[in-house]
Amino acid sequence: MGSKLKKFRILLVDDSTLQRALYKKRVLYPDNKGEFLFEIYEANTGKDAIEMIKKIQPDLVILDFNLPDIRGTDIIKWMKKNGFSDVQTILVSSIDSSDLATTGLNLGAEDFVKIPYDPEELRARVKAHLRLKRIIDFNKETREKYKKLSQIDELTGLFNRRYLFDKLKELFRKYKGGGKHLSVLMLDIDDFKSVNDTYGHQIGDYVLKKIAEILRKETRKFDFVGRYGGEEFLIIAPGISKERAYKLAERIRERVEKEQFDADGRKFRVSISVGVSEMIDDNLQTINDLIKTADMRLYKAKLSGKNCVVIN
Repeated sequence: MGSKLKKFRILLVDDSTLQRALYKKRVLYPDNKGEFLFEIYEANTGKDAIEMIKKIQPDLVILDFNLPDIRGTDIIKWMKKNGFSDVQTILVSSIDSSDLATTGLNLGAEDFVKIPYDPEELRARVKAHLRLKRIIDFNKETREKYKKLSQIDELTGLFNRRYLFDKLKELFRKYKGGGKHLSVLMLDIDDFKSVNDTYGHQIGDYVLKKIAEILRKETRKFDFVGRYGGEEFLIIAPGISKERAYKLAERIRERVEKEQFDADGRKFRVSISVGVSEMIDDNLQTINDLIKTADMRLYKAKLSGKNCVVIN
C-alpha cells in the first residue's frame, strides 16, 4: 500500500507546551523511525487547530478537550461537517467522565484517552489508528482509480460514451434553464474501414489514438471530448453557439486533414466529417434530440462528399 513512502501528518492540539512536548518525546518520536514516519504539527487553540486542519489535512489529531477558546468536541463536530471525516481523532482530557468519552465518540472521535495516560498504551493506540488511516486512504485511492477508469475509453484515453451521456444530461439541465448555448459535435473518421483493411487494425488503433490527441489539443479545457463508439467521437462544447462550434469543428477538421500517418514507412492521410447541433439555436428539447440532430448532420456531411462540417 506504499506505507514506507508515506509520512503521516499528526496534529497535536493542546494549550500546554509541556504536554505537546511530552506527546512528541514519550509517544511519537520512539516510533518515528519504525513502522511509521511522522510530520508533527502543533496548535495551542481551537481556532489555530481548525486553520491547521484546513491547511495540512492531517491523518491523525490528538485533541485536548479543554482548550482556551473552543471545546475539543466542537472541533470534532466542525471536522465531520467540513469534509474531514477520514481524519483519525483521539480526544484527550483530564476529566474522568464516561459521559465525556461517550459524547466525543458519538460526535465522531475515533478514541478517548484520559490524562494522565500510559505512553505505551497511547503509542499503541496511535499506531492502530494510523494503520486504519492507511487502509482508508488505500480504499479511497482504489475507489477513485476505478471510478476514473469507468469513465475513460481504454484505447484513446478520452471519456467513454457512458460518461458523455451523464455529463450531457447534467449540462443540458443547467444550460436549458439559464438560456445558455450548448453545442454538440459528432465526428467520424472517413472511410476508416479501408484504413483497417489496408494497414491492419493495429494501425487503425494508432490512427484513433492520434485523432484523440488532436481533439484534446484543439478543444478548450472545459470541453468534454470522448469516443462515442468505433471511429466516432463526440465533443460537448458548453457556452458556445452553433456558429462558434462550426469554427471549432473546422479547425479540428483542417488539423486532421494535415496530419500525416505512418504505417511502417507507408505514409497516408485521413479526413473527418462533422455534424453540429446546438440546444438553443436548433430549439432542441432533450439530449436525445441534441445527439440525434448532430448525428443526422454528420450523415449529411458524409453524403455531401465527406471531409466537411454540416450545421444545418
